[in-house]
Amino acid sequence: MTQKLLDVTLTRVWRQTAEIRSFELTATEGALPAFEAGAHIDIHTGVGARQYSLCNLHAGNGPYVVGVKREPDGRGGSRWMHDTCREGDRLQISTPRNNFRLAPQAAHHCLMAGGIGITPVMAMAKALWQRGARFELVCFARSRAHAAFFEEMQTAPWADRVRFHFDDSTEHRVNLDALCAAQPAHTHFYACGPAGFMAAVRQATGGHPPDHVHEESFSATAPVDKLGRSTFTVELARSGKTVRVEEGQSLLQALRGAGVNPDTSCEMGVCGSCVTRYLSGSPEHGDSFLNPKERLSELALCCAGSLSERLVLDL
Repeated sequence: MTQKLLDVTLTRVWRQTAEIRSFELTATEGALPAFEAGAHIDIHTGVGARQYSLCNLHAGNGPYVVGVKREPDGRGGSRWMHDTCREGDRLQISTPRNNFRLAPQAAHHCLMAGGIGITPVMAMAKALWQRGARFELVCFARSRAHAAFFEEMQTAPWADRVRFHFDDSTEHRVNLDALCAAQPAHTHFYACGPAGFMAAVRQATGGHPPDHVHEESFSATAPVDKLGRSTFTVELARSGKTVRVEEGQSLLQALRGAGVNPDTSCEMGVCGSCVTRYLSGSPEHGDSFLNPKERLSELALCCAGSLSERLVLDL
């Protein structure tokens, strides 16, 4: 259950805005694995693994490109990337994971990005253009100066599919509710951005089928405190182990204490790396990742509790 790590070299760093930089990562040896638009990687920084979306498209053995916003009050990963990393540095990353895929059957795609949420959405726009698919992209930012990839979008062959909303501009305004209501039937919506933006998107798309709305969040919407019963038993179906989750312990802490080390990354219920099937029992979910349908059979180990005395996991 140990995550495979890749050795890469930081071959280029360049400025997008005063707060955002792009980082290009190239395989130190061999080629990097292929990925699809919407994928992200973990970069193992000096303060732990952090998740960053890939904003380019896979091309042969070409590089991975991520955009990182420096968050002064964050958990330290973005500060480490901005303040410590230099071209030529060697880093370790995970293989790409994709929990934010384009729906191949969609007749029309509406891409919405808030701030640094543009990173996976950039790759989606490029992929849809290559496929000849119908789409539009709407970027929401505080101002022109805060809009990452602005020049690239303005000069892209799909520039006429892009609209901008800047909070400080009367010329560049987009009403999110009206935007979503005006979309053609069978549109699939994709949104990525900070918590407030994502809440607004959920409200604006509330009248559309849930399986037509796809999202990726950057932060948990609620504190990841222990949920459900104070104590419960976890049965691991494949290994036959039984683990007791004691008062004051999280599910993940109990598993680790029993020698079980599942893949984890953000440990906030955002990235999906620890999502696991459960076979019986009634979990209480504390993540910001799974949708209601997925929660019928899956949970995020880092922030799930249990309403039942026994929970059986597919581990």
